[in-house]
Formats: sequence, C-alpha cells, structure tokens
Amino acid sequence: MAPIPRDRLTRIYLSCFCAALGMFMYGYDASTFNTVNTNTFWNTYFGDSLDSKNNTVVSSNTIGLVPVGYSLGTIITGFFVSSILSDLWGRRVPMFVGAVFVLGFSFMQAFSPNLATHIVGRTGIGLGQGLMLPAGPVYIGEIAPRSVRGQMMSFWQLVYSVGAFFSYLVGLIAGWHNELGDWQWRIVIILQIVAPIVFLPTIWLCPESPRWLVYKDRVEDARAVMRLIRADDDIEPELEEIVSVIQKEKHENPGTWAVYKLLFTDAKLLKRLGMAIFINMVQQLTGQNSLNNYSSSIYKKVFNNQNTTNLINVINSICGILFTLNSTIFSDRIGRIALLVIGGYGMGVSMLIVGTLGTITYNNGTINTSVSVGV
Repeated sequence: MAPIPRDRLTRIYLSCFCAALGMFMYGYDASTFNTVNTNTFWNTYFGDSLDSKNNTVVSSNTIGLVPVGYSLGTIITGFFVSSILSDLWGRRVPMFVGAVFVLGFSFMQAFSPNLATHIVGRTGIGLGQGLMLPAGPVYIGEIAPRSVRGQMMSFWQLVYSVGAFFSYLVGLIAGWHNELGDWQWRIVIILQIVAPIVFLPTIWLCPESPRWLVYKDRVEDARAVMRLIRADDDIEPELEEIVSVIQKEKHENPGTWAVYKLLFTDAKLLKRLGMAIFINMVQQLTGQNSLNNYSSSIYKKVFNNQNTTNLINVINSICGILFTLNSTIFSDRIGRIALLVIGGYGMGVSMLIVGTLGTITYNNGTINTSVSVGV
C-alpha cells in the first residue's frame, strides 16, 4: 500500500475517533449504575426497603432488575434494528439516532420522579446504545485502511475504558461533597449528555462509508470519499475490489433478510459466526460485566467508606486504559489471536482472585479487613 498523505490520515483518525464516541458513551453509561447504586442519596431517593440499620435502600432484587432493561434495549435495537438502518441509510444514521436516544433518556434517568421512570430511562439509553454499537465498528472498519485497521478497531475498546474512567472520576469527586445531596448521583448521570452533544453535529462532518455508497450504486460518490481517506495509488484498486464484492453479494444474496439467512446456511460464514459468538460469550463469562455493574456493591462489603470504593473503581478503569493501550499498540504487530489468548488467561486468573477474596473476606459490619486484602 502506498503511504497515505498526512492530511488524509488525520481525517481517517478524526472520523474513527468521532465514531468511537459511541463507545465512549457506552463506557460512561455502563459505569453510571455501578457508580450510583451504592450512593446513599440515590438509595434514599429511590429506596423501597430498609437495611439492617433501618436506612432506606433499594432492595437487592431491584438492584438486579435495573440493568435488565438496559440490556434488553441493546438486544432489541442492536440485533433487529441497527443493521437495517445501516443498510438503508448509511452507517452514520443509526449512530446519530442512537446518540439522540442517549441524550434524551439521560435527562429522564437523571430527573426521574420514581424508580420505574429511572428504569425506563436506562432502557431507553440501552435502545440508543443498541443502535450505535453495531454501526460504529462497521463504520471504522470500512473507513480505516488495512495498514491501521487493527489499531483503529482496538481504539474502539480503548475509548470504552476512557468513558468508564470519567464516569467513576465524576462519582469520586461528587462523593467528596455531601452538600450536593441528590446531585451527587444526578451529576454522574447528567454529564453523559456531553458526548452525544459533541457527537451529533460532528458525525455529519465525517465521510460516509465507501462500501455503503457502492452498495447503493453511488460509485462516483464512493470514489470522491476515497480521495479523502486513501493514497491516490490505492483508490482505484480498492474501489474495484469493493465493487466486485458488492456485485457478488447482490447477485447471491438479494435483500437484508437473505444475508441473515446466509449466516446460517453458508458453512464458511456459519463458522465465522460461531467463532464471533464464542469469543464474545467467553468474554462475558469472565464475569467482567458483573464487576461493571456491581463492583461497588462488592467493594462495599470490604470498605464502609463509599469514597474508597469510588477510588478503587477509578484505579480499575485506569488499569483498563493502560492495558487497552497495549492492545492498540500491538494488535498489528503480534496479531489478534495472541492478544486474545494472553488477555483471556489474564482475565481468568484475575477473576479467580476476585472470587476467592470475595468469598473468604469477612466483614461483621463494624470492622473492615485490611486494605491490602480488599484491593
């Protein structure tokens, strides 16, 4: 591949960064519930039961219910809606609509008069995230050239950790100021509107996917876009390749639903689908999502001080940023499989340690175990 001029490479990075704001929103929002569910003011405001000290709290059953609506929303739009919008109107449209959902339902969640409305707000944000998350990586993969595609895709995960870091940091700083009252938890939620406010106007400054333009028989528009993001010598060969692949797909698989069918009838695609499902399933089975939603509750069993649990979450998110940076740097050097294997074993050992310490650590409500054991 010919070297890409600096101005075009800059445009590629900025476009991918803009799309990655969707993952930033996801990282921030996925951490908000973990940040606020142990907050005293949040529990008092939405409380539906009393704890052993007669303090008003949200019951453990309700705590478990809140993330369900969010997950259900992401499943509905992520599986059934996002790809259709992406094929009909381009990759930017589902990301834009999803950001509108996040913006609007963040206000509902922050100013909910009751817990039911709060859960509806989280479900609405889940619907928005479900629209954005499938479209974002597709857009980045189609905009980024092969030479930096692995780096750009790992960057997608990096901004998740950055989003989580800011959510926990806001929670930590707000937790130092009890005079804020309910604004201790409201400010954590309401500040997630910053990313969609930045994203909504800027996504339209980014070029549309050349592949989608070719899919819509807009070859000249695709060529014009590629002049903005590719070296001159690579434009025609890559465009011819895209046109050839799209023509083959249209000939063999007319219609969106036919593509879904092909995933289960074509042996090669079924194998790839199975690998994708397996990798993502194993990633979830590490238990990381349980920590994303409930690490504050787990740490609370070790530390009575809420600020300490907030600080641990901040430190954990910093570790996430540092280790994801390794992936960003080395994904195109040592390969994806090596990173998956190393990361998989690392997460397995880490979760074993967390589970073991969580099981053996004892707290009678008045005496905390040592900080070293807790950490």
